[in-house]
Amino acid sequence: MDQHMNKPYGYLIDSTVLYLPSQQQLISNRGNACQLRHTMSELLSYLMQHAEKGVITDDEIIYNVWERNNLLGTHSRLWQVMQNLKRSLNKVGIETELFIRVRGKGYYLRSDIITPLYTWTDKVNHGFNDDDN
Repeated sequence: MDQHMNKPYGYLIDSTVLYLPSQQQLISNRGNACQLRHTMSELLSYLMQHAEKGVITDDEIIYNVWERNNLLGTHSRLWQVMQNLKRSLNKVGIETELFIRVRGKGYYLRSDIITPLYTWTDKVNHGFNDDDN
């Protein structure tokens, strides 16, 4: 039986908030939920996926979140969406500073408070015959 780990289906933030990229939603363990706009969710997903690399430059974020999706990205737009994202995280109870701005460079994500959540797939022959009943 081969086990394969898929990409994360979600992330646990600061042990209290679940982020589900496919639903663009933040859900707290207190029952609070916040629906994210598409670009905000894309931004959070990108930052989470690349948290281990350290500082993620503004240009890298703009290219991967906006331009690759045929959207116009600017440094001021990035700043604005980051502010809105921080407010959304605060609404669901994230009081810890998740993103740290590195002046003139980009953003650093606190990977120490992020836990990726995975599903496992077993590659196994699931064929049944009459003798198995």
